[in-house]
Amino acid sequence: MPVTTTTPTTCFRTAGVRILERLEGFKRRGPFSAWAIAVSTNLCKVRVRKKKLAGAEPVALDNIGELPGSGPDPLDDLQARRERNTIYGALGTLPDREREAIVLRVLEGRDVWETASTLGVTPDTVRSLLQRGMYRLRRMPQIRVLLGEWMGE
Repeated sequence: MPVTTTTPTTCFRTAGVRILERLEGFKRRGPFSAWAIAVSTNLCKVRVRKKKLAGAEPVALDNIGELPGSGPDPLDDLQARRERNTIYGALGTLPDREREAIVLRVLEGRDVWETASTLGVTPDTVRSLLQRGMYRLRRMPQIRVLLGEWMGE
């Protein structure tokens, strides 16, 4: 009589069989135990995915032509890429310390203390570097155009 639920014992046996089947794939770049665990883990992931898919409700595709595009708009992608290139180009013209402070604090979202620690300066110095760097950026023509576009001017 077939077993309908997976027990730890059947998983263990299945993993053992899978390891033996894939034994030729073991390249001796690391310990065998790590490779065997990876094979077993992948087997479990596949089983979980299959179980999730088996319980999923079917989707009717009758009105597929009426569905809105689910992907991003190519024009929006192009605009975002242009804006990103403009910002990175402007950042590249700043003095190193100002650029590093802006990248860490603004783009990576680190707090003032973490930024100061990374740069090896005080938090007050980070604030000063940010203020000078942002002032320089706002004065750049390409950034002024970009800001105008963002503000609808």
